Amino acid sequence: MNTRKNNFYVITGGPGVGKTTLIDALKSKGYSTVAEDARSIIKQQILKRGDALPWKNKDLYALLLLNASVKSYHAISNKNDNIYFFDRGIVDTFCYAEMINFKIPTEMLQNAKNP
Repeated sequence: MNTRKNNFYVITGGPGVGKTTLIDALKSKGYSTVAEDARSIIKQQILKRGDALPWKNKDLYALLLLNASVKSYHAISNKNDNIYFFDRGIVDTFCYAEMINFKIPTEMLQNAKNP
């Protein structure tokens, strides 16, 4: 069984390079988009005075980000009718984890690799 999604595109790149601007433009043209999970995690953590933030507890932030990214994927994984553009995605969390030298727990890694 092929689970590859040929209609899912992840817009990735460094901070401030225009990913969200591109996603917003695509959305305004009628394309289906998926918002960046990092922004909502940061907002939630600030509101509840949590420390799962990229400038505080980076490891916990990475775990929350991976969980959110996998959930975002699952939320639309059965929808095959539209093209979807993701503002970042699971791969970005893998890159972030590597950057901060965080070892993603095996079970979470398998879940993310085989959504």
